[in-house]
Amino acid sequence: MPVWEKVLVCTAHMDDMEWFCGATVAQLCAQGSRVTLAILTEEQPYVPVASLQEFQQQRKAQQHQAAQVLGLQTVCWLDLAPEGKLALAPENQRKIADLIQETTPDLLLTFAPTVAGEHGVAGHRVAQALQSFPRIPVLTFQSTQPNYFWPVTWQEIEKAQQALAMHQGRFQPRTFTQKLYWWASLTLRPWWRGRGSKTGWAEGFHQRPCADLMDYVPVGSQQRSRG
Repeated sequence: MPVWEKVLVCTAHMDDMEWFCGATVAQLCAQGSRVTLAILTEEQPYVPVASLQEFQQQRKAQQHQAAQVLGLQTVCWLDLAPEGKLALAPENQRKIADLIQETTPDLLLTFAPTVAGEHGVAGHRVAQALQSFPRIPVLTFQSTQPNYFWPVTWQEIEKAQQALAMHQGRFQPRTFTQKLYWWASLTLRPWWRGRGSKTGWAEGFHQRPCADLMDYVPVGSQQRSRG
């Protein structure tokens, strides 16, 4: 029986999980954890497309493929708001709370609410929903002050890279700059955070109580501390 039997990952967009905690999720799935990915927004294309419905269906299929690479079986879309407009839908945190109640996770991974933009808004929405579930441990990713380093292996990092490669509709065309960013994000960052660990690689999170998460509130697309 794994330490974390049921894990819920809440992200703002498709591909966020693969960027920020893909290796950790791969490890959890390999250990037998039942991981659920919840995506809060409805993705919009960066360039004009012939059919928005076909575009979104294609992107959802790619997300399912990426999830399967990591060993994850359950993906759900809450579609709280179109991509880029999550800050305009504060009332929809009830849907997040309903999902938490339905999945009853032993661990929840989501964005740090201190991050600027829609990632931080997503983290804050989840923090609002978590007020009704104070006993659930929370690890936030994309934090500028990680204090919890999850050891991963190079094989698990490779799985995260393979999963991210499934999102072709999001990253085409792949320029040298994009490839360099991939390398820095998916190789250099876990190496730097894994210094001193047994595996030599790690993904960074910030571990904090739910009440502390609420110390940050979104202001437009930015985050502001109440203190």
